[in-house]
Formats: sequence, C-alpha cells, structure tokens
Amino acid sequence: MLGFQTDDCGGYGIVYMLGICTTNDLDIYFQHMNNARYVRELDFAKFHFFKRTGIYENILKAEGAALNTACHIRYRKTIPLFTPYKITTKVVHWDEKHVYLEHQFIQLSDNFITTVILSKQAIVGVNVREMMNRLLENKDEMYMPKPPAELEDWIHLNRKSSARLRNGNVCL
Repeated sequence: MLGFQTDDCGGYGIVYMLGICTTNDLDIYFQHMNNARYVRELDFAKFHFFKRTGIYENILKAEGAALNTACHIRYRKTIPLFTPYKITTKVVHWDEKHVYLEHQFIQLSDNFITTVILSKQAIVGVNVREMMNRLLENKDEMYMPKPPAELEDWIHLNRKSSARLRNGNVCL
C-alpha cells in the first residue's frame, strides 16, 4: 500500500485510496496478491472511509465502536506484482445497527474492477440510522436506502446462517 488519496466526499460519496502490490503482498507462488491481503487492505480503506465521512467522529463521540462482522469477496482477476490499484469505498445500505459498504479494487492501468467486497460493519453504541441521516442532512430520520438485490440476498443468507448456529447446528 502506498498511501491515501481521496476525493472530497459526503453523503453517498466515494472515498478511495491507492496501493501497489509489493513483494510483501504476494501469494505462495510469488505471482499475485495473496487473498488474505485484500482483507488487510480493506481494513485500512474502511477506517479511512469512516474518517473522511465523519462516521468515525460520531462513533467516538458516542463512545461506540465499529466491528467488521461479515465480508463477501468476489475475486474477478488477480492483482500481479508491482501493479498499482485503487480501492473505492461507499455506503450501499444501513439499518439501526449496521453500515453496509461496497469496496472495489480497481487496477489503474485499465480501470478493471478486479475484486468486489461487501462488508457489514456493526456500529456499537450508536443508532446508525439516526447517525447516517444526520450526516446526510436528511429531514426524514427514519430513512434507510433500499439495499441492492445482491446485498439483500447476502443479508438474508447471514440471518439464516446465524439462526442455524444459534440452534446448535454447526455443520451444513
């Protein structure tokens, strides 16, 4: 990772950071970025996003916390050694307790989206719906955006998985 670059954002703005695949990022075959490295880079992108949008300050003010509780990763193409890329982050949905983010790893040479990640951030100690509507200056504090179809399916899958685990059924 090289460092952060950002556009001014607010509301549904997209925040991005730049990176490059280095020898520290490589898989066991020394050919491309290791899959685990995407999640590490995602963590930096998420906190950078929270800071740039004001979410982080709201969480701190309420003495709350943000926890990554789930990720769905779609690898479309590898990121080879010494390839520069950017990670974009944006909010796609929220409810009372969670913010759902979409992250895209985009190869700079051709703007190809190599990886798409959906992440579910549990925000502890803060009513997320109220916080998001305040940050967006929405007059309707009850407003929540409708999740895209694939996010809706993923939310449903996570609920089913949680119910199964709560019932003691740990194997499929």
